[in-house]
Amino acid sequence: MRTVPRAIVTVALILGVTSQAWGMLARRFRLWEGFMGKAILGALLVIGMVAFAGQATALTDAQKCEATKLKRAGQYNFCRAKADGKAVKTGDPVDYSKCDAKLTGKWADAESIPMCPTTGDVTDIQDQVAADADFIALKLAGVRFVDNGDGTVTDTQTGLMWEKKDDGGGLHDKDNTYTWADAMSEFISEVNGYGAGGGVQTGGLGGHSDWRMPTYVELTTILLQPFPCGTMPCIDSIFGATATDSYWSSTTSSANTSNAYDSSFFNGGLGNQQKTNTFYARAVRNAP
Repeated sequence: MRTVPRAIVTVALILGVTSQAWGMLARRFRLWEGFMGKAILGALLVIGMVAFAGQATALTDAQKCEATKLKRAGQYNFCRAKADGKAVKTGDPVDYSKCDAKLTGKWADAESIPMCPTTGDVTDIQDQVAADADFIALKLAGVRFVDNGDGTVTDTQTGLMWEKKDDGGGLHDKDNTYTWADAMSEFISEVNGYGAGGGVQTGGLGGHSDWRMPTYVELTTILLQPFPCGTMPCIDSIFGATATDSYWSSTTSSANTSNAYDSSFFNGGLGNQQKTNTFYARAVRNAP
């Protein structure tokens, strides 16, 4: 008993052949056995491949715009990395002007495509890509802690951004203490740009509004040394004024939910304190 050639099955599936037409092909598959049959089979395979390719590459204008923007953002990232590499080699100040100019022009071309999902976002994307590229450049340079100059410090090892404390008497003063509940709510709310007791958000620390309390594990990553720490306060000086005492973490004790873990910047030790006690707090977010 003859079987239908696999090529016929493939073509039929690609072209979406109806059951009636499939029956006809199956009954007459002997046409494929001669030279003419091979030629016909080849032609149908080409038609099927073209039809399939057409279905796979038929992009909407919105998809074309999105794809173009992703490509331009990637090129901008590469351009900045290339400029960073050149600066390392020559010792000259890094120059991103050509990268910036090219991105602006190419972005405008992308947004000229009809039905673009987003428009007018070149500055936001440029800032985000620049932050990511700068983070990578610093990490490759072996720099761990970076003072961002806006009241925040970035840890390139963990990818976390930390609040920098001061002696200014305001929200970020090192002497401010909180119960665990107040640190988790009121303190973090204000760091995120909300007024005391809530209200309208007006811009958070460093321009970010996703600050939170650190977990216990995260808090221990900025200790200068493990217990017993021989330096007081037990933290790099880049973090600004720091109280030589315990700082709250967001981690509740598994043994007693009325308690939460804290970390001592006096000696690097771990604490497990009642949440009604008052200790210090330092906010954190995921960088960049």
